[in-house]
Amino acid sequence: SLRVRSDLAEARGLPLEEASVRWFETYFLRAIEPVLVLYDRHGIALEAHQQNSLLGFDPSGTPNRHYYR
Repeated sequence: SLRVRSDLAEARGLPLEEASVRWFETYFLRAIEPVLVLYDRHGIALEAHQQNSLLGFDPSGTPNRHYYR
């Protein structure tokens, strides 16, 4: 949400745009890249339904874990 990104920008002394980019990069590394690697290396494709995915956050609101069922 905008609130999370605004808080992150303020806490780290970053412009909102840069904080948003960093948030998305972290999200990509935690949630998207592992799914792509699984497909690329092993040919396993996961269905991208929201009910199959859980994203964890650190206290600053940055994604730090991704669980897929």
